[in-house]
Amino acid sequence: MKKKSLIIISILLMSLVWTVSCSTIAGWFGKGKKELETGAVVEPIKMDRLDISGADLMVDVTVVNKNKAKLLITGYDYKITIGGKHKIVVPPQKTDIEVKDESHTLKFVHPINFEKLEKENPDLKNLEEAKITIEGLVYVTTEDEGNNFEFKSTQMMPIAHLPKITSGGVEVKDISYTSATLLFKTIIDNRNPFPVTYTPSYSIHVGNFEVASMNNGERITVDPKSKITHKFEKNIKVLSLSESIRRSDSTKVEMKTILDYKGERTKLQQKVIVGGEFDPPMIPKVKAKDVGISMEGTTATLNLEVEVDNPNSFSATIKEWDFNILLNNVEIVKSLKPDPVTISAKSKKVVTIPLKMNAKKLLKSGIAGNFKIKVKAVLKSIKKGGEDLSLDYVMNFS
Repeated sequence: MKKKSLIIISILLMSLVWTVSCSTIAGWFGKGKKELETGAVVEPIKMDRLDISGADLMVDVTVVNKNKAKLLITGYDYKITIGGKHKIVVPPQKTDIEVKDESHTLKFVHPINFEKLEKENPDLKNLEEAKITIEGLVYVTTEDEGNNFEFKSTQMMPIAHLPKITSGGVEVKDISYTSATLLFKTIIDNRNPFPVTYTPSYSIHVGNFEVASMNNGERITVDPKSKITHKFEKNIKVLSLSESIRRSDSTKVEMKTILDYKGERTKLQQKVIVGGEFDPPMIPKVKAKDVGISMEGTTATLNLEVEVDNPNSFSATIKEWDFNILLNNVEIVKSLKPDPVTISAKSKKVVTIPLKMNAKKLLKSGIAGNFKIKVKAVLKSIKKGGEDLSLDYVMNFS
């Protein structure tokens, strides 16, 4: 019995010695291998430099050192997810940052190009905001132990878009035989939560004829979430247009506009064509129609028939006439002034102008021959207070 007890005691003592020995050896090899204690404070995502060209995504990650040993930040990596689909992956970046105090803040800044983003992700075109997530790893180490920890920040952020620019058409605001004022309308729809400012330049064509090209230093600002109709007026000289344009029933008119946008880091251009139809006022034609002669005693009467053709969509009035009449190059009448005449829109009118004169004078000049009539006519302006147009016509009667 005593012998069995001694054996059991011996076994227990040997087990105790083995346990103590293993612990001691583990202590020797495991010295300084205590798991690193680190933490992180992740700030919400911020946006800096937000405009239609892009934005800078910013997030602060503060690394907290809970260890007595010196802590080094040796690197990081992260990815950005926009709208749940688009991903921007930043590969591992090396750093050599010593956390001297209890913490150190890493500042991550990543530029975003919205125009490129929309091309790669058409689904984002109609979104005013999208869920943006930044997540990644920070690598830390002490002198002999490495570790890493995850960080993540998610937030709804605005998505900027190029304003929608469309034509509002052309309006003929004011017109006369000599000039016309054209009013061009451009509609700019800014869906963004910030104002957009453009510097425009214009090129105006009537038919194939350029009548103006300019950049007058104007600036157009569209408030956030606003739509405006920008109006641009240009007075053109009708008489400077080519004859083919002035004689056409309707002419295409358009204004090509380039809208320059200058952001903090990027320049952008948007183009729009504002077009419509323009009926330039045309000068009525006056031509000889016929001439008749009647005699009564010593008085001869010349009946001159003059045809006036008004091709315009409005009536035309010749308010003053001044005729000089020559027969065989001999002036027989000077400064004959008939009554004013009005010709309806798109019509012709034959005006008979009776001329009474001494038969002897007519016979002396020779009844047979060629009549040449020089006419100074004043076309009444289409618009009230507008400039009248003075014209010279020459007609020949046989």
